[in-house]
Amino acid sequence: MKKLVVYGAAHAYGLKVIEAANRAEPTWQVLGFLDDTPELQGTTRWGLPVLGGRDFIAELTRDPEVEFYTNVRGHWSHLMQVTELLDRHGCRHATVVDPHVDMNLVEIGRGCYISIGTLISADVRIGDFVSLFPNCMIGHDVLIESYASVSQMASIGSYCVLKARSFCGAGCVVLPERTVGRESVVGAGAVVTRDVPDGVRVFGPPAQPEGSG
Repeated sequence: MKKLVVYGAAHAYGLKVIEAANRAEPTWQVLGFLDDTPELQGTTRWGLPVLGGRDFIAELTRDPEVEFYTNVRGHWSHLMQVTELLDRHGCRHATVVDPHVDMNLVEIGRGCYISIGTLISADVRIGDFVSLFPNCMIGHDVLIESYASVSQMASIGSYCVLKARSFCGAGCVVLPERTVGRESVVGAGAVVTRDVPDGVRVFGPPAQPEGSG
């Protein structure tokens, strides 16, 4: 079994997918958490020890069997800060996929999180550090670039492109052949009928740029 360290102890949803994967096929021995929060040092979270903070990374990387999973899945900038820190230490990033998700005919990068109930069709390409939250649906021939995030119950139509660091909110619908631009935000429940330019926040059915109403 490979050894796994989870960076970030604020929540357990990443750990839950890791444990589900291990029940289906033993893959990782989870050593514990890394977290920079002072009050968490020396404590346990969900039965696992908090091993230390970022100062402990260098020691852990001396073991070639250790992989890291980044459990910081809020704003893409926070996730990127942690992954860049781990990259500077030469860490190996684990991709965590719920065992019930069919990943056949799907290309996926490093450090991704694919949660329970996610439906992914064929010929889907997923970049690095992408987050797909529970029960979202991804159509065929979709490209999801690095650090993009798709929230629970969102539906992404076929031939769509979600550009780097974009965010699709809970229950939103992106119609087929649409592009969501780099660092753009699709609000919860929005219906995207047109391409979303880079850096734009859209809300409502049909989705309109913030402030346009």
